[in-house]
Amino acid sequence: EPMPVRALDLARLRRHALSQALGIDREALLLEPLGFCGNGFEGVRDPRTLPTTRLHGTFALVSLPLALRQLITQATESAGLDLDRLVYSGQALAVACDDPEAAGRGTGESDRLLLVDIGGCSTECVLLERGHLQRSLTVPWGGMKAAEAIALRCRITLDQALTLSLQGSSSAKPEVAQVWQKQRQTLAKGVQQVLEGEPLPSRALVTGRGALVDGMVEWVQETTGIAAVLGRSPRSKSLRDIGQQLALGAAFGLLEMMEHPVPRALPRPSSLVDRLLIGTKTLLTEYF
Repeated sequence: EPMPVRALDLARLRRHALSQALGIDREALLLEPLGFCGNGFEGVRDPRTLPTTRLHGTFALVSLPLALRQLITQATESAGLDLDRLVYSGQALAVACDDPEAAGRGTGESDRLLLVDIGGCSTECVLLERGHLQRSLTVPWGGMKAAEAIALRCRITLDQALTLSLQGSSSAKPEVAQVWQKQRQTLAKGVQQVLEGEPLPSRALVTGRGALVDGMVEWVQETTGIAAVLGRSPRSKSLRDIGQQLALGAAFGLLEMMEHPVPRALPRPSSLVDRLLIGTKTLLTEYF
């Protein structure tokens, strides 16, 4: 007999997904349901009350090594603070740089966003819908990769190459322009993989220090066919240096999330016994 889906059933699926995906030295930083399917429905975000005889779920999981969490916890405690939780940086950047109503606190059901966070050694490509993670991919490429290639091609120091790399493909030096054209192919493949088979988002945000490269935002727009802008938090625009504005994006996102709390992907156990069990598991993992 088909039975209505309950919140308990969804929680059971989440626990099963975690038990199947996580290793002993990792913990979940973000667990986002991408969709549920059952009798007569597929890809539904919230299947509660829908009658079905079976229920399957697809989740996106971002995990964190326990050793890294231990270092972050020690650093936080040494500053006199208690660590409550860690937030996925892509989630914080989307909240900081995008319009609040489009970041999951509004009512625009069809609103989709592509976030391209270009760092030094890696780039995060994140597809969100109403603030919920749809797809995420870490591309092993960043601004430092391009600078190293420029230094090798032009036979100059890395510091000189870093300065030249900001000129992008519009550089007066043909060698620099050629390096950028080749280097961007890796990023283009990653972006296309995230967007493959999905409706195009209405806009794209380009964040990170790599967004300062001349023509990078325009390149993302031309490559994807999506209107792209430089992602900066309105709070950071009081700072004169644009590099600082981009570097502080995730921090401002955390402040936004504190002002407008959202449901936690993994709520902290309220029971003292549960907290003791989790603490004991962590100790056993660290020492054995």
